[in-house]
Amino acid sequence: RMPEATLLDIEQPVADLSGVNPPVSRNLLAAKLVSSLFDYLRGFSENGFESIRASFDAHHAYHGQPCRLLLAGDEIHGIVRGVTGTGELLLESAGVISAYSSGEVSLRASAIPDGPG
Repeated sequence: RMPEATLLDIEQPVADLSGVNPPVSRNLLAAKLVSSLFDYLRGFSENGFESIRASFDAHHAYHGQPCRLLLAGDEIHGIVRGVTGTGELLLESAGVISAYSSGEVSLRASAIPDGPG
């Protein structure tokens, strides 16, 4: 069980297994997680990112959210619309959806500013 003081110090939603009803075996949970991860990675290995793209889009934190994209001295504001089959970020800015990929892409949640992105 995670101490109450620790739970209060975490600045995002959090849960621990002690609060699950009915109780869950941590060993069974770990086994199911590893098995699921293995299946997921096998699909990725055999079919590439495209095979998990829909799942990624459905679960990543910024999907459909306003964000700012920081690129080598440039900042683009827009709405995250997903990713391409090769993993490029799809960002809608000023009514246009563009794909971005770079080792230096940094994504931050943000309100949409007035004016063009």
